Amino acid sequence: MSGIAGIVRFDGQPVFQGQIQSMLDQMPYRGPDGMACWTDNCVGLGHAMLHTTPESLHAAAARARAKPNPGNGWPPAYLL
Repeated sequence: MSGIAGIVRFDGQPVFQGQIQSMLDQMPYRGPDGMACWTDNCVGLGHAMLHTTPESLHAAAARARAKPNPGNGWPPAYLL
């Protein structure tokens, strides 16, 4: 099973990628197939990917080929 991590700072302080990466580093068994972090001011998200089915491998390959959609204000699709 994959894993997720996140921080929301209600005091307005920024969240740094290192903080999210530190949480992901605590669960390497959840993400041997890849990890990604995203931060935007006071919010940070992280995802640790564990492919468990052939379909998940196929979906990951399709996301890798897709072009990112910058400027929409949301995390990149590969993170979700």
